[in-house]
Amino acid sequence: MPTPLPRDIVIAGAGLAGALLAAELGKAGHRVRLYERRRDPRRADAESGRSINLAISVRGLHALQRAGLEEQVLAEAIRMPGRIVHAGGDEIFSPYSRDPSRAINSVSRSGLNRMLVEIAADTPGVEVFFEARCVDADFADHDRPAANFEFPDGRVERAEGDLVVGTDGAYSAVRAAMQRTTRFDFSQSYLEAGYKEMTIPPADDDSGPHGRFRIEPLALHVWPHGGSMMIALPNVDGSFTCTLFWPFEGEHSFSSLDGADDDAIRTFFARHYADAVPHMPTLVEDWRTNPASPLVTMR
Repeated sequence: MPTPLPRDIVIAGAGLAGALLAAELGKAGHRVRLYERRRDPRRADAESGRSINLAISVRGLHALQRAGLEEQVLAEAIRMPGRIVHAGGDEIFSPYSRDPSRAINSVSRSGLNRMLVEIAADTPGVEVFFEARCVDADFADHDRPAANFEFPDGRVERAEGDLVVGTDGAYSAVRAAMQRTTRFDFSQSYLEAGYKEMTIPPADDDSGPHGRFRIEPLALHVWPHGGSMMIALPNVDGSFTCTLFWPFEGEHSFSSLDGADDDAIRTFFARHYADAVPHMPTLVEDWRTNPASPLVTMR
């Protein structure tokens, strides 16, 4: 089979998918220009973006292994061989596999993104441009598609290539441009539920049964309540990132606490997440500061 000729590829979006794709295409010998609207995640003043953890299993680790990052990522991850369901004060552990050596891994999304950008930027043939927001794409010339990127000074740069790839998120400008082409199918649906991040910080010292961790670190924690739930994933610093998955409307929903004072917020959580509340000293601050964000599915 003949070796394919190197191609000139433009990628919009240097998130997890875009950065990994750029590195792999660069290793395959292609010229890649990778554009990202946010600042370089390697900078101290970079935006962290979503801090929600990721639980990586075999499929994700296989991709990281190809990129040469598996060991580095696992060194900053926490193994979770099972889940702990919190129900009525009881903690029920359910392993993910009969093989105790198998587990999913809690990793920082922003930390993983930084590693992937680093490896993409170090790959020969790959150029990375930050603070370059994709605003449109042009597919009129099928042999030479293009994407337009806007920089902070107002300058708009047109990047042409043999191939344009959109990895620029749920509200992708590349996808929006594709919707203007002929026979492009698209659907968008919002879930009734959204999500809000909360925090269980590290303990003040390591004298507890789990050291700096206030609760068992080797598990994904779940507090189920019918159509609502909270989960908690461990971080290497001893903290847990908690995520509320609640409907926007209804009895156990984000709107049910609209206008609530601090005591009402604490009372609500104490009623539904009693064993978690003592470990959440910033509960009210987190509730008021962190937004409730929608969950949307694109097809």
